[in-house]
Amino acid sequence: MLETAIRPGEVVALETGDLDLTNGLGRAFRRRARIAGIEEFRPHRLRHTAAHRWLAKGGSESGLMAIAGWTRTDMLVRYTRARASERAAHEAQRLNLGDLGTGLIRLSYDPAD
Repeated sequence: MLETAIRPGEVVALETGDLDLTNGLGRAFRRRARIAGIEEFRPHRLRHTAAHRWLAKGGSESGLMAIAGWTRTDMLVRYTRARASERAAHEAQRLNLGDLGTGLIRLSYDPAD
């Protein structure tokens, strides 16, 4: 049972069983999803979204594993692989490595470098 109030902006790692998502909280999420027109919403999918956002904002894999309570890297892969290529493309853009549109990096030579 979660015994303390969660303040806005606070990150809280919950252990399995802390929240029964089949009851109150889960019902509230599913109701809001229905109102928003989201079909077949599953509260557990929020873990995938949170994991993606953590890494997309520059969080470390080890930090994500710690906050999510994962001890095995296969869990990290399970929750982050769906949008890994999206994060990789953004990272490549940030690193300014060239055009990745075709799946190939086009390198240019600049003698000033």
